[in-house]
Amino acid sequence: PTFHFRDVFIDMLGRTPARRALARWLSAGPPAHGYVQRTVVPTFHFQDSLPRLPIPPLEATVARYLYFAQPLVPASQLEGTRELLRAFTAGQGAVLQAELARRDKLSYSSFISAPWFDMYLKDRRPLPLHSNPHLAWVDETEPGRAEQVGRAARLVDASVAFYRTLRDGELGPDVFHTKPKLTETAWWEAFASRLPRSVAFYGAAALGAYPLDMSQYANLFETTRVPRRGRDELRKASGGSSLARHVVVQRGARFWQLQAVAADGTSVGAAALELALRAVLDAAPAGTQQQPPLGLLTSLPRDEWADARAAIEASSVQSAASLRAIDDALFVLTLDESAPKSLSEVNNAFLHGDGSNRWFDKSFQLVVTANAKAAVNFEHSWGDGVAVLRYFNAVHDYAKLLPAHTAVTLRGTQPAHLVELDFSALPEAVGQAVERARERLGAHIRSMEVEVVESEAIGSSWAKANKLSPDGLMQMTLQLAHYRLHGKAVSAYESASTAAFKHGRTETIRAATPESLKMCLTFADPSASAIERDAALRTAVATHSSVTRDCLMGKGVDRHLFALRALSAELHGKPPAALDDETYQTYSEIILSTSTLNSDALADGGFGPVGPRCYAAGYGIRAEGCRYVLRSERKDVHELGRLILASQVDIRDAVARAGKGA
Repeated sequence: PTFHFRDVFIDMLGRTPARRALARWLSAGPPAHGYVQRTVVPTFHFQDSLPRLPIPPLEATVARYLYFAQPLVPASQLEGTRELLRAFTAGQGAVLQAELARRDKLSYSSFISAPWFDMYLKDRRPLPLHSNPHLAWVDETEPGRAEQVGRAARLVDASVAFYRTLRDGELGPDVFHTKPKLTETAWWEAFASRLPRSVAFYGAAALGAYPLDMSQYANLFETTRVPRRGRDELRKASGGSSLARHVVVQRGARFWQLQAVAADGTSVGAAALELALRAVLDAAPAGTQQQPPLGLLTSLPRDEWADARAAIEASSVQSAASLRAIDDALFVLTLDESAPKSLSEVNNAFLHGDGSNRWFDKSFQLVVTANAKAAVNFEHSWGDGVAVLRYFNAVHDYAKLLPAHTAVTLRGTQPAHLVELDFSALPEAVGQAVERARERLGAHIRSMEVEVVESEAIGSSWAKANKLSPDGLMQMTLQLAHYRLHGKAVSAYESASTAAFKHGRTETIRAATPESLKMCLTFADPSASAIERDAALRTAVATHSSVTRDCLMGKGVDRHLFALRALSAELHGKPPAALDDETYQTYSEIILSTSTLNSDALADGGFGPVGPRCYAAGYGIRAEGCRYVLRSERKDVHELGRLILASQVDIRDAVARAGKGA
């Protein structure tokens, strides 16, 4: 059934047969070669033949835009917008569309790639709660493994294994298999590896295997978003001739450079890493912070942080070298002093903590708490969830195979090379900037309300048994709950990956549609029968599945409009009037910002709202239940949570009674 398409796509890197095969391959313990896998098909074998992200016809995008705006604004207002767009399509829009197409032909990329990078890097807002999301691993439950330093060492060693696998071309390409019995086989791998790179995609696709773009993996490791006035710089470490690599360890306000990859390119090993990390804890016991926590500076608005960083770099050769060590690190590891227990506490700890021992600029940072909970917090400009989720799953699988060490098993092991970074003799202005950052981030954190919604009313088993898309049900629950709270439809965002295309990023799945509004109105009508409610729900869910498919296949609306507006701003200094009126302002203000990922390695994920009126809703659905984690500056977020539960009960009741002819 078509409603399974997106669920399969999301699960591709979470619970696919390929991942299960990898788990079986690793089941005897970590392999001697230290890779998370080996591949017959080279990692980037399909990159030279991926299809381009299509630029939709202007008329099609305008029609879709008007369709999605329909439930958001009054009909009279929409008619005025329709007139503006009619003139735009015949005039300025046609010129912009032609120029967009001309530029797209100049390079083998996507029309959205460059302006999307630019959008992120020019954004002057702080990274925490505005941009950086997190993914939390499931807890360690076996005796002796739920301990901070040991778990951190295993996660670092597993991360190094993933890095080496990627570095050496042993990471299998990301491929969406529509016929896994045919293409997830040794025969297909041998066939695909022999295809010329210039046509490899088409040979694979002819058999139902669709390779995905992997360009984002280049910035997964050794990358930092460096603050600059006006526009940040995405900096990738040069590496040099040596194969040795390091990570940076944060503990409180202090930083250490820890060698994780030896000079011969192999991992130094989890045992050596664990001994070095124990030395860090011994040197910096909890509650002994005595110097300004520079990590807080990465939570500042970007221009302020750029000024503070310039002052640090100018203060001494040692401080400049220490910043460079952080920039060049594979990633940052934070040994956190907190021990969160409830889901909301865990979500807060991994999304932002108190900011004092985070480095939000890094491509990603591992955060391990005092009670051995662990997560990835990642900077968003360089990439999206696909690359991070694959890393996340592989590290989870590999780390499980690494033994928990004891004093006996560590005996005779030499700790990995460890040196503390020097940030002494900082100017007074830097200390003042740290205090401003502490106050600003603290105020922002205190402004947030968090609500965790756990429900057993709807799960994926029930949804599929009733021929309803699980993701569509989760989205329509949100639509109905918000309508009951506010009495209107609002712009809603759900992320769709366009990794099926060269340099694809994301597209906006618009969950608010005329059909979803009709569903809300039907449920609000006390005279509506269960059959009418069920029919309205099914139409809304089916529409959502159709919209999702369009987005995945490059037929979305938002990225095309974004590119046209960006091009107009470049050429004329402002966006087109037809894409800057009151309707567009309403359309572009996201009130429900949502996201979901599925993986058996994932315990929790979170992100912040994109604006003061926005509700951020991270959600996940399992066989027999589901969860939403809501975050907003709006105080009624708790009432929204209550209405989500009530709406799911009402949806289930309507479907059940409609099935009985009620």
